[in-house]
Amino acid sequence: MTMANLHIRQYQPADRNALYDICLRTGDSGNDATGKYESATLLGDIYVGPYVEFEPELAIVVARQGTPLGYVIGTAHSSRFFDRCAREWIGPMLDRQPELTQPPLARRVDDLRPPQHPELLIDYPAHLHIDLLPDAQGDGWGRRLITAWLDEVWRRQIGGVHLGVSRNNVRAIGFYEHIGFTELRGDDTAVVFGMRRPARPRRA
Repeated sequence: MTMANLHIRQYQPADRNALYDICLRTGDSGNDATGKYESATLLGDIYVGPYVEFEPELAIVVARQGTPLGYVIGTAHSSRFFDRCAREWIGPMLDRQPELTQPPLARRVDDLRPPQHPELLIDYPAHLHIDLLPDAQGDGWGRRLITAWLDEVWRRQIGGVHLGVSRNNVRAIGFYEHIGFTELRGDDTAVVFGMRRPARPRRA
């Protein structure tokens, strides 16, 4: 699948640093967060590292000449993922990133813990994160990435998927609504969207 010299492929371990960089460069409600934190790997340790470590088969990238420009990552079983993060990831991460032990950044670590409304995971047990650099935005690459990821999750007979987005990220909210996600709950700071597995398999 190619367009404008871009292509979609499976994540490879050599992509890890590039995904961390993309996470940082889109980490301020879709804008560049470079220089915002003491550590350039802080956001990646929360929103990329455990996913590519625990479920690399659910990591897909859009790349140009082998270099990732965007990705979609996630887990098919959020409860299992949060349990594993508690056992294997959060402690070492806090040792590496002591900035995350102090407010207000400490709240970001909660994104690796079960949600405040655990009933969400009954109907929407999977969750995902997607980030694209400007060069990969437009021409439908975000939709293609999510479609490829959802196809794999639906193949596993997972009943639904959810995701969270900052209320300030108006462009992302419009994108999720456009591709069929429904707002499940929200407040002044964030929105949670969900999608149920369709009755028929999705087609790219």
